[in-house]
Amino acid sequence: MTTGAQLFSFSGDDQGTLPTTNVPLPWKVLSVEDDRSYQDSLIFSLKRLRVLGRPVELLTANSATEAALLLAKVQDIGLILLDVVMEEENAGLGLVETIRNTLGNQTVRIVLLTGQPGVAPRTRVVQDYDINEYWDKAELQDRLPSIVTTNLRTWQTMTELEQAHTGLQMVVEACQHISDRHDLARFSNTVLEQIAQVLGLEGNNGEGILCLEHNTQTTKPFTVLSSFGTFHQSRLQSPHDLNQALTAFTPAIEQALEAQKHQFFDNHAVLFFPHSSSSHGGADNTVHTVLLKTCEPLSQSVIRLLSVFSENIKTGFTNLMLLNRLQTLSYFDDSLHIYNRNWLIRNLTLLSQPQWRASALLLFSLNDYAERTLTFGHTAVERFLASICEQLKEKLPTGAPMVRLGRDTLAALCPSGKLPEVSSLQQLALMDIPIDGATRKARLTLAQLKLADVDQGFPPEEVLHLAQTVLYGARLAKQPLRIYQPEVLKRIQHDFDLLQQLIKALEEDQLTIFLQPKIRLTDEQVVGFEALVRWPRPDGSFTSPALFLPLAERSGLLDTLDLQVLHKAFNAAQRLSDAGYALPVAFNATWSDLNNEEYIDQLLSRLDSGDLPPALLELEITETQAMEGYQELAPRLEALRTKGMSVSIDDFGTGHSSLAYLTTLPADTIKIDRSFVQQLESGSIGEHVTETVIALGRRFNFAVVAEGIETRQQQAQLVKMGCLIGQGFLFAKPMPVDDILKWLDAS
Repeated sequence: MTTGAQLFSFSGDDQGTLPTTNVPLPWKVLSVEDDRSYQDSLIFSLKRLRVLGRPVELLTANSATEAALLLAKVQDIGLILLDVVMEEENAGLGLVETIRNTLGNQTVRIVLLTGQPGVAPRTRVVQDYDINEYWDKAELQDRLPSIVTTNLRTWQTMTELEQAHTGLQMVVEACQHISDRHDLARFSNTVLEQIAQVLGLEGNNGEGILCLEHNTQTTKPFTVLSSFGTFHQSRLQSPHDLNQALTAFTPAIEQALEAQKHQFFDNHAVLFFPHSSSSHGGADNTVHTVLLKTCEPLSQSVIRLLSVFSENIKTGFTNLMLLNRLQTLSYFDDSLHIYNRNWLIRNLTLLSQPQWRASALLLFSLNDYAERTLTFGHTAVERFLASICEQLKEKLPTGAPMVRLGRDTLAALCPSGKLPEVSSLQQLALMDIPIDGATRKARLTLAQLKLADVDQGFPPEEVLHLAQTVLYGARLAKQPLRIYQPEVLKRIQHDFDLLQQLIKALEEDQLTIFLQPKIRLTDEQVVGFEALVRWPRPDGSFTSPALFLPLAERSGLLDTLDLQVLHKAFNAAQRLSDAGYALPVAFNATWSDLNNEEYIDQLLSRLDSGDLPPALLELEITETQAMEGYQELAPRLEALRTKGMSVSIDDFGTGHSSLAYLTTLPADTIKIDRSFVQQLESGSIGEHVTETVIALGRRFNFAVVAEGIETRQQQAQLVKMGCLIGQGFLFAKPMPVDDILKWLDAS
C-alpha cells in the first residue's frame, strides 16, 4: 500500500484523469481525514461534481502532519475539508493554526468536520480559530456538494480580490514614476503652458488662462489649480480680486458645467473636462474647466485646434482621476474607510531612520469576529468593527493612522513617545461600543511593537509578521495585551536556523542513539535498555532533545526522525545479541508513527527478517497517545505483541487511562513517570500515585518500570512498594552503544 497524499481528479464519468489543454483547469480540494472509509465516501460524493463548469480535483491526506507538508508544496488549494480529531485530539485545530499563521494562507476556505462534537465544541472553535464552517459529519449527507460549491466560489472571489489589490498597487507605483505631470498641480501647469504655446499667447494685453477644479460635495464654487497671464495669482492681491476678475466669465463657466461640454465665445472659451466615473465605475464628483481669454476673437480654426487638443487634455485628467481612484483602491479599505495593509507596508518602507526609531505599531484583534459573523452576518459585524475603529481613534494619539491588517485585525502606527500607558492599553481590551442606539461590549486582544526594537533592514512584511506573532501569542494565552520583546525575534531566528540544521542532519544520517540500562532493583542486574535519540554536533556537544524534538514535530519531520531511530534501535539490539547480551532494547514511537504505513511496513519487515528475535525489541508509546487513539492503535499493538515483540506504556500516570481501557490494554509493561519518582522522598502525592500504579500493574499482570531514579532512598522505597525494575542516573546515564558494550564487559 502506498502512503502519502493522494489525488483524485473527477471529470465527467472518468476518475483519475489529469486535465488536458481541452479540459477546464480543475478546482483543488484537500480532504484531511484519518478514517479511510469516510475519505472514500467524500471521494464518491464529489465524483461528478462540477463547479462553474470545472471539475473537482481531490487531494487527500491522512494526518495533520501530512497535510501541512502537502500545503507547503501545492498551490491553489481552494478548500480544505478538515477532520478535527486525527493523530491527536486537536490535530485538526493545530493544522488550522499552521495554515493561517505559519504558512500565512488567509484565503483558503476551511470547513471543519467532526464525528465527535463534544471534543471540539462549535462555539469555542468558531471563536478561537479562523475557520469558515463547522459541520458534524452526520449532518452532511446531501449537503456536501453545495458546501463545496459555495466555498469554492467564495475562495475564487477572495483570490481575485487579493490579486486585484496587488495589481492595483503595482499600477499605482508604476504610474508615480512615469512623469512628474501625474501630480495634478504640475499637470495643470503643463496644460496651460501647452495651450499658451499652441495659441502663441504671451500673457500680455489681458490674455490669460485659468485651470479650475469643481466638486459638488464642497461649498466652494471652485479651486484654482494653476493660472497664466492676467489670471496669474501673483498679479491678483486676494481671492476677492480673483472673484472680481472672473465676474464677467461666471455665466460661461456655469453654462459649461450645466451643459457638460466646451463653450466658445468671441474672445474667451471654457473647456469642460468631465469626471472619470465611466472609466472606473466610481462616484467621482470632481470635474475640471479651463478658462481661456484672448485679445483677438477666436477663429473657427482655433476652436477646432482647441477641441482636438482638449481630447488629449481630457485623457490626462481622466488618467489622473483614475490614478487617485487606484490609490484609494490599493491603499484603503472600502468597508472601514481606513488604510489597508498595502499602505502600512509602503509607509514603513518610506520611514527615515529617525522616524523608524520613533514609531510603534499597535495591533487590535476582535476576539469573536467569526462567531459574530455567523450570528449577525458580515454587514453587521463590519459596522461594529467600524465603530470600534472610531472609538480607538479617540483613545489613541491624535493623527495616528488606523489600518486594517486582516478581516478581524486593526493596527495603528503611533509615535512611540506618545503610546498610552500599559494600564490604559489593557482597558482597551474591553470597550463599550455605541451602535444602533445601544451599547455593546467589544473584547479585543492587543499587541505592541516598538520599531526601535527591530532592525530597520527587516522587510516590512516581516515586521508585521512579528507583530502578528505577538498578537497570536497573546490570544493563545488569553492575555489582553502582549508587548514585543527582542527575544521573540531571536527565538524565531534560532528555531529557523536549527530547523535547517536538523533537515541536513536527517539527510546525512547524523543523529544517533544512546542506550540507558534498565536495572533489576533487588540485585542491580541489567535486564534491558531504552534507546534515546541524540544529535551530536561537530564540536562534540549535543543538541538537547527538548529543543529539536518539538521542532521536528511542528515541522513534520518527526516521522522521518522516528524511522531512523527504529532502524538504529534494531541495529543496537543486533550488536548486543552478537556480543552475547540477549537483552531487549526499547524505542519510542508516536501515534502518528503507528498510523504511518511506511513506518509499519518497515517495522514488520525488520521483525519478519529473522535477523533478530522479536522478544529483544520493545515499543514504547506514551499513555496519552495510547488512550487518545485507543480504537485505532489497539489492534496494531496487539499484532506486534503476537509477533513476539513487547509493548510498553510510557509516562504512566500523567494521562487519563480508565480501568475499562486498562483491562484490555495491549501492553506488557507500564512505566512510572519520573515526575512521581522524584517526589517519593517528599511524601507528596507522587508517593500515592506510584503505589497506585504498582498496584494496578500487579492486578493486571503488567511489569512496572520506574524512571528517573537518582537516590538510594528512592530505590529502597520502590523495592518496598513492589516495583522490581527501574532506570536512572543512580545506575547509569545513557551511553553510546560502544560504551554500553564496554560497560557490560566491566560489570
